[in-house]
Amino acid sequence: VIGDNEVQSLSGTINVGVEKDGEQFATVALNGTYTEQGGFEGNGKATLLAFIEVGEMQEYSLWIAPGTEADLYITNGDLSRIGGTVNAVVREGEQDFISGTFTADYDIAGKVFTGDGTAQILYDKELASLNGQHLSLCAGSGAEIGIANNELQTIGGNIILALADDSRYAEIALEGSFDAAGGSGF
Repeated sequence: VIGDNEVQSLSGTINVGVEKDGEQFATVALNGTYTEQGGFEGNGKATLLAFIEVGEMQEYSLWIAPGTEADLYITNGDLSRIGGTVNAVVREGEQDFISGTFTADYDIAGKVFTGDGTAQILYDKELASLNGQHLSLCAGSGAEIGIANNELQTIGGNIILALADDSRYAEIALEGSFDAAGGSGF
């Protein structure tokens, strides 16, 4: 908008493709209005198109996976809130061992975090071996967590363990949840 021969505001959408090492890495779309008095007001979305390694510990590495999206909210030129969905994998060597999806919302000014997520074991992993007996954590084991207003609300999941010698002869399935907010426990 132009008034009195001056730009009073600019509005629109900016779409940006981000490359890393010559490969399409992410897309970002910002939508909003800029005024001299209020700065930039609007929102945006960033979408990850490639894996990002964010950490390593021994033979494991943590990766943020494609499809991860962040919603950005800008007020008076400052980032006021960020939320979205994070898709992650833990790799053992080159193989995906754990996959997880987490949704979250963070109010920056209020410092308030709310979110939940799930994680699942993708293949059996031997935990211990003694005298030809093997204990394994089994694929399908998983966990869920819920956080509201910076407070743990619930945590739960299932653990599947297997005992084997030359072949699997026992499977133990444990399932439970803990209501941290209500104090009811398991």
